Amino acid sequence: MLALSPVVVPVFLALLAGGCAQYEGDAAGECSDGADNDRDGSYDCDDSDCDGSPDCPGDSGVDTDVPSRDWAAIAAGGVHSCGTQQDGLVSCWGSDDYNQSSPPGSSLSGVSASFYHSCGIGTDGGVTCWGCGGEQDSGQCDPPDGSFVQLGVGTYHGCGVTSKGELACWGCGVEQGQCEAPEGGFVQVSGGSLHACAVADTGGVSCWGDGDNGKLEVPEGDFQQVAAGKWHSCGLLSAGGIACWGCEGDDDGEPFDHGQCTAPEGSFVSVAVGSYHSCAIDLGGSLQCWGCYGEDGDSSVDLGQCEPPGGSFTSVALGKYHGCALNETGGVACWGNDYYGQITVP
Repeated sequence: MLALSPVVVPVFLALLAGGCAQYEGDAAGECSDGADNDRDGSYDCDDSDCDGSPDCPGDSGVDTDVPSRDWAAIAAGGVHSCGTQQDGLVSCWGSDDYNQSSPPGSSLSGVSASFYHSCGIGTDGGVTCWGCGGEQDSGQCDPPDGSFVQLGVGTYHGCGVTSKGELACWGCGVEQGQCEAPEGGFVQVSGGSLHACAVADTGGVSCWGDGDNGKLEVPEGDFQQVAAGKWHSCGLLSAGGIACWGCEGDDDGEPFDHGQCTAPEGSFVSVAVGSYHSCAIDLGGSLQCWGCYGEDGDSSVDLGQCEPPGGSFTSVALGKYHGCALNETGGVACWGNDYYGQITVP
């Protein structure tokens, strides 16, 4: 079945409708739909025709006024996002094609999201997953019994740190070794597309699964956090710096390196990765993102996901073409592509 990218789909529909817009923004929503409606080479807030649009406030085109709400945590999947409120109830927005945005009504914590599913930890420590609809069920919505303290789910698998500090992974109907977690004591795990990485209680990072693109070639160092993506992974060093690895090779001439492995210098407190970008929170609470250059096929990989809002934030999560961050007052700001509504916070 032909799969059209989030950028190509709206343009294709516009052509079917009988041509292109006279200028970007002459119809409602054209400054935020990810499409080059007037076919002048620019789209959304990068097109000067959208200057002054409510969708493009400020010089950056990103609304820095984040409304307060009682959010406690956030997660971002491929084209959906989830937020956990202070009472433990979870809300998700964006694509729900596989029921990945239809959480149960129970109280959950530690929610982690990927392309086709999401998972959270119940009050008893057990894991609950939702999604996996259609033909995208590889067992990743069937977690094992036990008590867990942290989760990191990938495209076709899920992994978690148990209350004993051990790793457990499940799913892997699409098998690349990503369910063969190492033994030992661990404090945090992150699931990528077909691989996973975890921080040991000694500060080292182990990665396993699909080793293409250098995703398993972890640099030496003492780490406090790791984030696994599609083509790369990044880790937060104990000294505050960021190291990224992967991004090697190409697919039919299209490089996997879109700048997402070239981390900025400085000291940071958290890092997250998507497919073609990475973001981190610095010591002052500001977001910094990198990557987003080049093309994947005939489409640009830059859909605004490297242009985060201003403000002070405490955590960040990234999807394929978007990101979301939680601020100090319980507000959530999301940015990047909104074709599926994945940055439209309820």
